[in-house]
Amino acid sequence: MSMDEFLANFYGTTKTAADGGTPSSESLEKEAELQFFCKVAADQGIDLAKLSDAELEQRFAEFEAKIAESKRDAQQQAGDEEQTARARREFEEKRAEAAKTASAAREWEEKRASARDLAQSDLLGRTAAHAYVDELRKIAAAAEEQEKEKEKGGKKDDEEKDEERKKPHGSPFPPPKTASGLDSLAFKRAIEKVAAAGFDPNVATKRIEALYTLDRVTDSVKVARAETFESAIDIRALELLEQAGYPVEWAV
Repeated sequence: MSMDEFLANFYGTTKTAADGGTPSSESLEKEAELQFFCKVAADQGIDLAKLSDAELEQRFAEFEAKIAESKRDAQQQAGDEEQTARARREFEEKRAEAAKTASAAREWEEKRASARDLAQSDLLGRTAAHAYVDELRKIAAAAEEQEKEKEKGGKKDDEEKDEERKKPHGSPFPPPKTASGLDSLAFKRAIEKVAAAGFDPNVATKRIEALYTLDRVTDSVKVARAETFESAIDIRALELLEQAGYPVEWAV
């Protein structure tokens, strides 16, 4: 009998046809461990046939303990690698999100810095600005008076066409070509507000266009202090209307 057969019979890990069945997976795994055990003992120069049963059991128990420890170490290493990979993915996601937030914060800080500079200029020129607005109102009033004279001298549209003409459809009232992106949006919003208030949007369009033609459109700190982009458009629209001579009431 070989040493492998001796150990297999000793630990009861084999089943033959005479035993009435085929080896189970557990028996096969046990037999594989025994095969490995025999090889390790042979490599170390240990003659297992000369050992007593007690010595065989002790040595095999120590061998199994080392095998189990190796499996635990391998499982632990695999778990650590998965945890490290997951932590790395989470870190990359957070870093990308932080980069977006930082970019938005820099943009907002630039606007705030610009607003502070504008606030200083606004404070120094407040008196001149009030006089300038008064002048614009006079110009706007004269322009409106001229429009009324033209309407009297020409044919008047019927009520239905007049109402349709006053509706702010966007394309009949394009923003001035020299207007910035923000001012273009604010211009459209301003025309909508004018029409909603019952004023003629055509007249309002000409008034605001005149401001850009004469390079008399001014900025203030109100837009930069806006909490949201939508409120910034609203504020800029009201500024354009105020500069064009329309009555605007600012909340204190």
